[in-house]
Amino acid sequence: MKLTAKMLLMFAVLILLAMSASLTGIVSLGLADRDSRHLAEEDVAFLSQYKNIYAQGLQRGQAVRNLLLNPNDAKAMDNFNNAVKDSEALFETLRSLSSEHGLDPAEIEALNVLSKKDVELQRKAVGLALTDSKGALKVIVEEETPVWREMKDRYFATEQKVDELFAASAAELKEGIRTSTEILYGIVVLFLVCSGGILWYMNRSITRPVLQASRQVGEIAKGNLAVALLPAVRKDELGGLARSLNEMVAQLQGLVGGIKLTSEQLASSSEALSVISDETTRAGRQVTSSIEQLAGGTETQLYGVQEATRAMEELATAVQRIAESSAEAAERASATAREAQTGQQALHGADAQMEAIRDSVGRTAEEIGSLRLRSEEIGEIIGVIKEISGQTQLLALNASIEAARAGDAGRGFAVVAGEVKKLALQSEASAGKIEALVSGLQQATGRAVQAMERGKAEVEKGRSVMNEAGEALHSILTETGEVAGQIQEISAAAEQMSAGTEQISASMEEMSRISGDSAAESQNAAAAAEEQLASMEEIADSARALKESAGRLRSMTEAFQGEARD
Repeated sequence: MKLTAKMLLMFAVLILLAMSASLTGIVSLGLADRDSRHLAEEDVAFLSQYKNIYAQGLQRGQAVRNLLLNPNDAKAMDNFNNAVKDSEALFETLRSLSSEHGLDPAEIEALNVLSKKDVELQRKAVGLALTDSKGALKVIVEEETPVWREMKDRYFATEQKVDELFAASAAELKEGIRTSTEILYGIVVLFLVCSGGILWYMNRSITRPVLQASRQVGEIAKGNLAVALLPAVRKDELGGLARSLNEMVAQLQGLVGGIKLTSEQLASSSEALSVISDETTRAGRQVTSSIEQLAGGTETQLYGVQEATRAMEELATAVQRIAESSAEAAERASATAREAQTGQQALHGADAQMEAIRDSVGRTAEEIGSLRLRSEEIGEIIGVIKEISGQTQLLALNASIEAARAGDAGRGFAVVAGEVKKLALQSEASAGKIEALVSGLQQATGRAVQAMERGKAEVEKGRSVMNEAGEALHSILTETGEVAGQIQEISAAAEQMSAGTEQISASMEEMSRISGDSAAESQNAAAAAEEQLASMEEIADSARALKESAGRLRSMTEAFQGEARD
């Protein structure tokens, strides 16, 4: 997998985790808000309506007492009738809502039956009050009061169940908010752990290989070829860089080894050439002396011819050795040039890999910047969560106000409203902690961007060092060209020497064949010997120059040392 693909995959995982955390927080708080609204609007309303049963019964009882004292009290009669109507409507509403709030409708119906029976007895007592006040009082005491007490006992028993159901709903709401908060914490912790793991993996899989490659190139630039080979098992751009650098090291080792061998052979050949040229010069001088002695007599001339013949044989052998050494040196120089060109190509390949890594690191820095933007979006979502928590607190405050208005009947609801407010405050505190965690994540991404920038700087240093190595190879190519030119000069001098040898041989044959013209031929031979002597001096100068070039080449190759370690 390419390095860019790996980076995109890791950041996709981070983004998915961040989105999961945000979505979980929104959904959890949405559910908590819905449940708290249900508790504040429906459960509390049901509880308040249920408690009105007892209040309506008390209101009817007060109206009946007023009517017993004054049967013609129209206002008391209106209060009694209104209380009866309100009770009927209240029971109708409670029957439809009881099953929704976990209460058995039969219990509401039982209260309704007792309430209707109590109303009938109260109407009976009110009717007797106009004609028989004692009979009316007897109905109240003996018939209506037992029914009212039975209704009151059943009411309080059912009220306890309603309070328990209401407390269970509040506890369920609290548990749901706590569970949602724990899940949200878990996702945030998982997100931070994954973020830290990805940042650690990026430092281990990108920065470390780049630093290793930079150190290897730095050692090569110092002339140390005994560097450890980089691991090249990866299939991405860093693996390609490692393979290119290892190949470059191998090429440089072969190149420097070839140059060292060639320089040593060249130094040996130049040394031999210098010795041979000195011997040839001495032989040429002997030829010249022999030719001069030809003018003194035939015997001296014959002796000189023999000496010249031997000298010519030695000269021919020397010329042949010079030719062979020159050919071998030319082949080594060509091989050295080819190895240097191969090394330059390897350097170009490594430079391309370094460029690819720099681009990958740049794209990685952009992806980390995108992650930082996602973290800011999470911060905005946390702001929404805080706003929802504030609204929940406001609802809890309104519920507390309504409970205060209800008096003793709303005391249990006030406790629940306080719990809801406490849960809202806990949600707001949790959102603040999450916001701090997201801030830490943003700082971590900032440090990751700085690490990427340092990686880019290291890549640029590596490219600079590789350019220096390329310049060194270019210098080697230049010196190799100069050596090749000097070898060509030696070859040309050897050709001139071969031509002079042929001329001397021809002169010697002419001297043997024509004894009468020995004086004239001696002059020709002397002239040819002078030319040969001049050629040998040129060869000696070229041999010394070649020896100096070989020494410079050896000094350059000695700057590179060692072999690569696995």
